Formats: sequence, C-alpha cells, structure tokens
Amino acid sequence: MNDSRYAVPVEGREFLLQLARTRRYSLGRPTATQVAGDGTLLFVRSGARDPEGRLWAVDPETGEECCLASAADLLQDPVVATPEERERRERLRLRTTGITGFGLCADDMLVSVPLAGRLFVLSLDGNVVFAPDLPEGATDVKPNPAGDRVAFVHTGDLFVGDGDSPPRRLTLPQTADVSWGVAEYIAREEMGRLDGYWWSPDGTAIACARVDTSDVETWWLTDIANPGGVPRAWPYPRPGKPNADVSLAVFSVDSGERVDVVWDREEFPYLAKVVWPAAAPLTLLVQDRRQQCERVLTVDTVSGTTSVLLEERDSAWLNLPAGPLRWLPDGTALAWVSETAGHPVLQLVDRAGMRRDMTGPDLGLRRVVAVTNDTAVVIAAAEPTEEGVARVSLRDGSVEWVESRPGLATWAGSPDTDVVTFTSLTASPSVRWRRGSEAWRTIRSVAEEPAFEPDARIVTVGHRELRASVVIPSSATGETASVPVLLDVYAGPHVQRVLASRDDLVLARWFAEYASVAVVTIDGRGTPARGRDWERALRGDLAGVTLEDQTDGLEAVCAMFPELDPDRVVVRGWSFGGYMAALCVLRRPDLFRGAVAGAPVTDWRDYDTHYTERYLGLPEEYPDAYRRSSLLDDMAAGVDRPLLLVHGTADDNVFVRHTLRLSDALLRAGIAHSVLPLAGMSHMADDEEITIRLAEVTAAFITDILQSSL
Repeated sequence: MNDSRYAVPVEGREFLLQLARTRRYSLGRPTATQVAGDGTLLFVRSGARDPEGRLWAVDPETGEECCLASAADLLQDPVVATPEERERRERLRLRTTGITGFGLCADDMLVSVPLAGRLFVLSLDGNVVFAPDLPEGATDVKPNPAGDRVAFVHTGDLFVGDGDSPPRRLTLPQTADVSWGVAEYIAREEMGRLDGYWWSPDGTAIACARVDTSDVETWWLTDIANPGGVPRAWPYPRPGKPNADVSLAVFSVDSGERVDVVWDREEFPYLAKVVWPAAAPLTLLVQDRRQQCERVLTVDTVSGTTSVLLEERDSAWLNLPAGPLRWLPDGTALAWVSETAGHPVLQLVDRAGMRRDMTGPDLGLRRVVAVTNDTAVVIAAAEPTEEGVARVSLRDGSVEWVESRPGLATWAGSPDTDVVTFTSLTASPSVRWRRGSEAWRTIRSVAEEPAFEPDARIVTVGHRELRASVVIPSSATGETASVPVLLDVYAGPHVQRVLASRDDLVLARWFAEYASVAVVTIDGRGTPARGRDWERALRGDLAGVTLEDQTDGLEAVCAMFPELDPDRVVVRGWSFGGYMAALCVLRRPDLFRGAVAGAPVTDWRDYDTHYTERYLGLPEEYPDAYRRSSLLDDMAAGVDRPLLLVHGTADDNVFVRHTLRLSDALLRAGIAHSVLPLAGMSHMADDEEITIRLAEVTAAFITDILQSSL
C-alpha cells in the first residue's frame, strides 16, 4: 500500500484511525438503558477506544454513577467468543464485546447478565446473587422471572436448572437437523426474533420453539481465505426453496409435560413474534409464506389450541411490527400498529378483537416503544428524516411530545421516568433522563467527538419530493466551481440513509475533503416513513424503481447545487447499496463513470427467503421479477466503466458467491473489473485496519476515475 495514489494527508489518516478505533464514534456512548424497579438507571458503556462493555448504574436521587460489573469482574478467565456468540453479534450488528446487554427480573429489582455461556444475576448494588454452573457450550442463557432458576440451550436441547443440582433436559434429544430453543436463521436475520424460548410469567412453564432444518438447502460456511478451517453446515433457505419447519410447544418446568401449540402451520409457516405477558395469554404473530397475511394468535396453554385475535392482509406485503407485541399491563387490550389505512395507525385491540384507532395520519407514527394502561410511548414525526418521542393517551388519543426537536430521538424508560437518546445533524447522541416533571439530567458519555463536523444539508428535490443529504467539499468556492459527485447509495427497502443525524455523514465529509467530491445520498421509493404506497412501489422490481429515483434525484440535486458536475459522477455502496452501485454502472454507464460495490447481492435467487420473497414474490410465480432484479444479465456490450467489487470471504449474510458469480459473468462478457477480497471478514467488515484501508482504496479508486474523465 505504498502506491502514491493511496497517500492521504496526515490529518485525513488520523481521522480514519479515530473513526476505526472508536467504531464510528459509537464506543463510550451509554446504550441498552433500562430503569430498575427502584428507579435506578442501568446502562452499558465501553471506553472511548475500548470495545469492552461494562454495566453501569445511576442513582436516581443523586445522579451519581458507578460501575456495577464488567466481564473481568464476573469471569475468572478472559472471554473467548464462541462461533454462536460471534454470530449473535453479527445478527445484532454489535461493535462491542464484554457485557453487551442485560435483562431485569424479580419485579425489576435484579439484573441478569448473560456472558460467555454463563449467567450472573446481580442485585442493584452489583452483588452476585445467582450464578449457576453451566456446561461448556451453553447458549441462549436466560433466568426465570424470579431470577432463581436458569434455562439454556446445549447440544440442540433446552435445559433448566436451579444452581443446586445438575440441570435437567426438558426436550428430547433430536437429530442433527432438529434443535430446540434456538431461533432459526431467518428469524434472527430478517424477523428480529433472536429468542427461541420464553418463560411463563410465573416461571412454571416454558414455551419453546422446535426447528427442523432437514429440508433446508445446506450451504457450507467456510472462509476461502483460510482453507485449513473446518466448514460449518449452514441451513440457508433461498427463494422458492424449503424453509425451516418451526413449531412451538409448552413444557412444564417441574414435570416436563409437553403441550404442542396448534395453528395452521402449513398456511402460516413463519413464527415471527412470541410474548408471554403477565396479565395476557401466550401470544404469537404468524405470517404466511408470501407475507401478505398475518395473524395474532392467543394460546390456551392447557390444550395448545389457538384463537385468532386479529388478522391483517396486504396485496403486496405486510411489515412486521417493530419490537415485541405489547399488551397493556392489565391485559385488556393489545397495542397494535396497522398500515391498512395507508399509513401507520396505533390501534387498541381488545380481547374480542375489536379495534379502536388512537392516532391519525398527521402524527407520522413509526413504532410503539412502551405502553401503560393509560398511555403509549411512540416514536413519530411528520418529517421522514426525523423522529421524535410522544405520549399518546389511550383514553382520547391526545398527544404530548416528550422530544420534538429536529433530529432523531429514541426512548427507554418506565412509567415515571423518561430516558431519551437524541442526536441531530450538529450534535452527537446524548442520553438525558428525568423523573416526572423534574429537570432533565444527562448520563455521561465518554465517546470521542469527530475530528470535524460533517457540515451536511438535507434537501427535498424533484417531483417526488425525494429526501437527499449533500456534503460539499470546502474547496468548492466561487461560482465557477465544478465539483464531481460521489453518490453514496443504499436505496434499498426498509432502510433510511437520509436522516437528521451526523453519524453517517462524518465519513461523507472525509470523502468530500480527501477525494474532492460532493457526497450525495438519496432515499427513494421503497424506504420507510413515507406511507404504504411509497414503500411498496418497488414490489416486483428491486432494480427499476430504485434506479429511477436515484438518477432522477441526482439530476435534481445537481440542478439545486449548480457547482456540482453531473457529467462526473461515481457511486459507492455496501450490501443492497453494493447491488445498487453495480446496477448504476451496468445499466446507466451514460451517467455513472465508475463504482465501488461492496458485498453486493447480484442474483436475488441466491439471497434468503423472508427478505427476497417479501419484495419479489415466489420465483416460480414471478420469474420475471427475479430476472428484472438480477445483475447477472446486465452484460450490455460496450460497458467499460471501472467497477471494483469488494467482499468479505467469511460473509454469512451475502455470501461471497454473489461477487464471484458477477465477476465470472463480467469476465465472460469481456467487461473489465476488479475484485478486492477481504480475507476472513464478515458482512460487517469491522476490522480497524480494514476500515482505514478500504476508505483509502475507495478514495483512490474514485479519484483515478474522475481524473481520467477530465
């Protein structure tokens, strides 16, 4: 890497080093905040450049904080992440180690910390009150609600123990294709369901998922850069092919008696969400394979029979609700977010299935984060690039804003305590809290501040009122400036990139300064927060609509900022953004002069079922949708734009197969391109040196393209 093309000024190199070692400035920020039963604030925080998370507490009276526990405090030996733990971090996109999360039990007066296959239950002063011995290889460790028993998964079966006697196996030993208590890949990666079993509120029973992958196609997860490693069998369901067979049973903890939960699993094979609240029945959310119908079911745990509480349908697809299903504490109604009106509406659904709308279209509802018997705490904003926090009265629907400043806010509190994390274009995330109407206080962050401000603008452009962020280099001065453009793209469904937060824009400023480009990001149709029709406009075509909005938006941005040069545009992206970057140069070489495509999906028939079929349908029913959306047929004669493909060799989300297949198709078509393998890297590619070098290589690559186009 001594080539002068990769030379970066010292201050630019120091910024990349800071960006990498702070994990994009996320280290040192308070996360995972919860409020204990006595009002103590609990949270996880690492050092500014130390990724090990520690458990902290804030005294609600004095505001003083103390460290309750660390991995070194709780474990005698250093933590060595197992393959299961590494995969958990990958699914959660975690950048920290040590204590990464915790739970509350015993009426929120005890803290449960799962760590390295162990469980530690702590009092609120940090003393360990329960730490059962568990066998090596235990995973998915969780305490009962009282905090004095433990359940865990080992060798594919569910065990329970009390710490005094050897743990007991609740489930029967199965074949290698059958496991109990662990969420299948699709649930973990696409549904947000990480759990495979759930304690009853009184701790006498456990609802446990059984997963049979015997019919699922097996891919072998191996790092091709390290051929001496042992390949792992990876049940990976591709579109149109069998999914894991998932069922549910309820076990008595004491007797081991089993009751199978019955629903129409042939029609509704996806077990998307499970909750077992104190004052309401065991409740499931199930979906059909096409994701056009879903049902909320309540379970009679004595007989295993289920009843339909509500059903929703959509001719395109149904979004799963964010977070868990939320029953009111008294169990009289379920707080449900419905999109059937064309925009998200908060509804109360009583035990008879009767619904009552509590919000209208003007609120801009995104998700519900907490409920009491009287109020719902929601994330909402009329402007799609912002998110605020509000309380909605469940009596009359009136709204009281907790945080409504321009920016992004999240909430994690209790009925009498607000804990709000807020960030904006000019401010790093900060965590404030208050009890009742008291003054706001701040939980200390030790995170480093960026070396420079992103100085970004968010604008609305074009006849579709697309939202775009624009970062212009400081060197672009005067009316005669002609600044090339880097389109920093994602553009995929279910994700917004144009948000009133500076986190994602700091690296954009670096590219602006050291590659001398204007960095533009555009959210088009398919992205959230713009209503049902906007989001579902790409049904059946992941390429055409998304590419049209990127090109139209780019033209409108260049018209708004005359210093930008629309004849010198390059594009970069990762994951779906990598797919879009390659799509841009293959289908619109007249507009895009080159691309860096990281971890791209190149043929959607090789991605997973739940994500892909949601947007493109079943391949046997909609083969044209898959052809339209594939990159492998985009080998038009005369395409000669530089294309750099980047991929981690150990990626278990978008397998490196995608890049290899595209490279093969390009080679056979005589289209020059480059491939940069990232040895041993997963989809996150979160290695410090890789983060630095990849930014430098990308900057050099696009600079070469733009200089050659002068």
